[in-house]
Amino acid sequence: MYGLAMIKHRAILLALIAFLAFTHIPSVKEKLLKIESKADNAAPFNKIAFGQQNGKFSAGTYLNITTFTPVTMTQPPTLHPLEAWHMKRQNLLSKKAVKVFLFAYMRGGSTLGGQMFNLEPKSTLWYEPGDPFYSTYFGIEGNLPQNDVYNRDMTRRSAGWKERQWFTEYYTNIFDCRYDRLPPQLLSHRNIRHSQGLRNFAQCVDELTPTPGASDCVNLIEDFCGKRFVETSWKSNCHVVLQTTRDVLQRRNGTVQDLTALIRYELASKRVELGTAVDAGLANFTRHELCIRNIGRRIRNCLPDAAEKCRKDSVRAVKSLRHRMEDLEPLIVDNPDLFVIHYVRDRRAIAASRTRTNYLMWDKMDKRPVKEAMLLCDRMRQDLKRRLHLESKYRGVFMQVRYEDLASRPLDVAANVYSFIGKDVPKSWPDYVHAVMMASNDSVSDISQHLNGWKRYISPDQQDAIKRFCQDVLEAFHYPL
Repeated sequence: MYGLAMIKHRAILLALIAFLAFTHIPSVKEKLLKIESKADNAAPFNKIAFGQQNGKFSAGTYLNITTFTPVTMTQPPTLHPLEAWHMKRQNLLSKKAVKVFLFAYMRGGSTLGGQMFNLEPKSTLWYEPGDPFYSTYFGIEGNLPQNDVYNRDMTRRSAGWKERQWFTEYYTNIFDCRYDRLPPQLLSHRNIRHSQGLRNFAQCVDELTPTPGASDCVNLIEDFCGKRFVETSWKSNCHVVLQTTRDVLQRRNGTVQDLTALIRYELASKRVELGTAVDAGLANFTRHELCIRNIGRRIRNCLPDAAEKCRKDSVRAVKSLRHRMEDLEPLIVDNPDLFVIHYVRDRRAIAASRTRTNYLMWDKMDKRPVKEAMLLCDRMRQDLKRRLHLESKYRGVFMQVRYEDLASRPLDVAANVYSFIGKDVPKSWPDYVHAVMMASNDSVSDISQHLNGWKRYISPDQQDAIKRFCQDVLEAFHYPL
């Protein structure tokens, strides 16, 4: 019985093999070749375009890959998000204004880099808006950039999705001239006085607000949100308290006592855990927001003229020291016409400068240049890694500029930068170079001495220690070991 069943199974298998051997089954390629120019109506389909014209999809005949039947479309297929982004970038760059984000490091010569965009009458440079960013959302002002991106134990601090959302909205409002949406902490900050494009606006603000602007407001909450590390503010939930306070005062008026009671109720409904100090000092957050709003009302009349100038500018630039390269992707996605200048300097020179000027992450530490350089190398290593990844996705956005090259060849480097962003070098740049830079560095040897001056402040043993930790970073940015 069993043997008879096996014979039947083998017979069926041999018959199937013979059928497949002598029967022609059209391939996908053959079906494609047989499709006629006129398409029949078909059910919903997956779209495969037969071809492109001038690099763009056009309406025409497409293939239903389920039934291999042609379908006529009146609209081209949906583009991949990156393709759509690049097409939008091309269209935006054909217009007048460009947006430039100068991504730099403290004591890295960024003032010189910023001047490339600060001298042109038809441009506006926002000078280090990262400081008031952290003041607005975390209640910390005047902290050092490394305290924004690192924790107390030297571990890197990653921004959460909410912080990146704030970051993107904040800088997009700057670039799009929506000054009425910018926080008073930025609009009244001392740094606006460094911008030639904001000179008239700064004068208007100075006439209407007390000096130092929003700094007095921030002093009301510094005991609760911390003075140095964003980490402290985050752990205290200061960012939630500040946002809730803004939301409540946006809707309601009243006494400090009544408003504070409403804020406490909303925080409790959100199940926000407050430390004892923050809970006891919640009225200070109310006073802080009232102080900020008072400054905002005072400078409201200064905004229209500044925003109108911004809309007429050909270059809108920011110089920032306080963010990670990984923070930039949402900003790039929302601003396809953005250019990012990754502005670097030999980290040994930066470490020496920070040591001499006491711009250190810690107040006291042994072998200061070594630890500071190690911290900086770690940050630059991560920034470079992320930049290379972003460059592979967003073509034409990034350019690397070294401070040493700009200082030694200012005319050539500025020409390259402006060619990259598709604009002409400001006519005032050569005058600035000869009047300011060449006045202090009259020869090539003087410039070389300036660029290598860090060696006087770092011992040979310290240089060797830095080199061992930073060798890959030094080589990546083409610095001699």
